[in-house]
Amino acid sequence: QGFFRRTIRLKLEYETCMEACTVSIKSRNKCQFCRFKKCIGLGMSRDAIRFGRMPRHEKQQIIREIDESFAQATGSDKCQIKMQNLITEVSESFLRHISLTAERVNKCWESRKTLALTPDHKARLLFASQILKKRTQKGSGPSSKPLKIVQILYCDFQARVVKGICELTEFAKSLPNFLRISLHDQVILLKYGSYETMFVLFSRLIIEDGMLLPKSNIYVTFNFVYQVSKMVGEIMRSKFEFAKRMLSLGLTDVEMALFVGVILLCPDRPGIDNRKVVEDIQEEILLALEYQLSLTHPNKPRLFAHLLLKLAELRELMSKHVSMVQKLSEMKGIGPPLLNEILQDLT
Repeated sequence: QGFFRRTIRLKLEYETCMEACTVSIKSRNKCQFCRFKKCIGLGMSRDAIRFGRMPRHEKQQIIREIDESFAQATGSDKCQIKMQNLITEVSESFLRHISLTAERVNKCWESRKTLALTPDHKARLLFASQILKKRTQKGSGPSSKPLKIVQILYCDFQARVVKGICELTEFAKSLPNFLRISLHDQVILLKYGSYETMFVLFSRLIIEDGMLLPKSNIYVTFNFVYQVSKMVGEIMRSKFEFAKRMLSLGLTDVEMALFVGVILLCPDRPGIDNRKVVEDIQEEILLALEYQLSLTHPNKPRLFAHLLLKLAELRELMSKHVSMVQKLSEMKGIGPPLLNEILQDLT
C-alpha cells in the first residue's frame, strides 16, 4: 500500500516494461512498472489514496460531493438523451410528412425539364400561357373562360400553399405532446401558424432570383411576376425577400423541422385557452433547436437569436400579406376555400 500511495501522490511514472514480470515479496523491487500494474489489477483505488488519514466527517463530506457530482452528471446525460430523442422524433416526422425538404426539391430540379419565365424569355410567355390554360381548363367544360397567366400562376402558388397546410397539419399532430393540447387550441395554432410556416418553407423553392412552382413545374423570376402584374409583384416581393434571407441561414432539414415546430406552437396566438400547455411544449422544442444549432453551426453562435427574431418578422409579414391580398380585388373568390377561410379569420 505504501508503494501504491507514493506512486499516486507523487505522480510517479515508471519506464514501460514489456516482460510481464512476476511480482512477489522477494522480487517486487525489481520492476516498479509491473508492481504498480499488479496493484491496479488487484483493485487498489486511486480515489482511496485521496482520502488517506483524515477525520471521518471530512471523508464522508468528500464522498457526498462525489456522489452529488455523479448524480448531476447522470441527470445531464438523461436530459441530453431526452433532447436527442425529441430532435429525432421531430425531424423524422418532418421528413415523413413535409414535401419541401432539401432532398425532394433538389430531385424535382434534377428530374424535370423546367419552363423558365423571366423578363429575358418573353417569347415563352405565350407558350406558357397556352400550357397553363390547358391545365386549368382540363375537364372544366367549354363555357369556362381562360384566366390571365398571372392568375393561373397565383392559383398554382395557392395550390402549393393548400398542400403545404395539409402536410403541416399531419406534421403538427405527430409532434411530441401536441395531442395534449385541446382540439380548440390545436385549430387556432394551425390557423395562425400555417401561413407563417409556409413562408419559411418556401425558402426551399428559391433559386437565385426566382421560385420553382412544383405543381406546374415552372420557374418564375420575381421580375417576371412584377412586370406581368405590379399588384401581385408587390404581394410576392416581401415573401421573396424573406425567403432569400431564410435561405442564407443554411438550415438543415433537422433544424428546419424544429423551427417549424416552434412557429406552430406559439402560445400567444389570439384565442388560446391554455397557454401554459402550449408554452411548455414550445419550450422543449426551443431548447432542442438551440442545442442542435450549437452542434451543426458551432461558428455561428448568434444563429439561434437570428431565428428568434424571424418569429417577430413573420408576424409583420403575415399582417401585411392579409391586407395586401384584400386589395387584390380582381382575384377575389378564385382562391381555394381553405385559404379564403384562414385569411378571413385572420383579418
